[in-house]
Amino acid sequence: MSADILRDHNAAGKDEGVWVVRPHRGTIFGYLGETWRYRRLFPLLIKYSLSNVYKSSVLGIGWLFIRPIMSALMATLFLKTVLGVSTGPVPYLLFILLSMSFWSMFQRSLTWGTKSIQRNGRLSRHFYFPKIIAHVTAIAPVFIEFGIILFSAVLAGIYFYVTGHFRPDFGLHILAAPLAIVMLLLFVIGLTCVTSPLNSAARDVWYVMRYLMGPLIFITPVYYPRTALPEPWKEYMLFNPLTPILELYRWALFHSEPMRWDALALSGAVILVMLLLGLLFFIKWEPKVLDRA
Repeated sequence: MSADILRDHNAAGKDEGVWVVRPHRGTIFGYLGETWRYRRLFPLLIKYSLSNVYKSSVLGIGWLFIRPIMSALMATLFLKTVLGVSTGPVPYLLFILLSMSFWSMFQRSLTWGTKSIQRNGRLSRHFYFPKIIAHVTAIAPVFIEFGIILFSAVLAGIYFYVTGHFRPDFGLHILAAPLAIVMLLLFVIGLTCVTSPLNSAARDVWYVMRYLMGPLIFITPVYYPRTALPEPWKEYMLFNPLTPILELYRWALFHSEPMRWDALALSGAVILVMLLLGLLFFIKWEPKVLDRA
């Protein structure tokens, strides 16, 4: 069975009791196998997650367009015009929009993932299913935001192509873009498998994560290419696991920045370790924390 079901008779000896459903307590492979058996819940919980975020929020959806465009324009005005940051041969506005599509997916996935147990507490209390499903599907709204920013980047790319300021280099390397997105999502899932149970026990974890986003965006080459940094800082940046993934994403789409494949391999190893440790932590704390969600 996918869960242990026990019947607890009361002390009075009546033939009445309470059915208790306890989550699977086997190995990580057993838990993943149980998750696979409940796989039909994925589309239902994705729909539930999207409806919770965007229902009755016309202005909120509008801000999904306004926020990235305004940020990109401000970054272009300040970093490109005032500080003279160069991203040639890629126009800076196109560079920043593509970079922000990546960063937005990371930031918003971390936000929704950290709050997944809190947002799905009602479902968790009503019936049993592997809660990792609700955790993973909680990040579904980020794909809408990612698509909006990516669409803005495509429009900017068309403009620069028509005006002769940029000629895209299409080739097989573009297939590396989905790989970068998958690596990013696996990293976020592993990380939020830790932050989500902790946030369920102490809600200020989410606020800590929000404050960390401020300095993290500056030590991740979102607004500038890593190669624009002086030595040895351009090498230090590679210790940030997000940096090689972001560079792979831009390399796939622009094919202009040089790739450090050794750093990407190290980042991949960190992601796998983080994912494994995160799943183990989530499985261990699921029966303890989710009852309080």
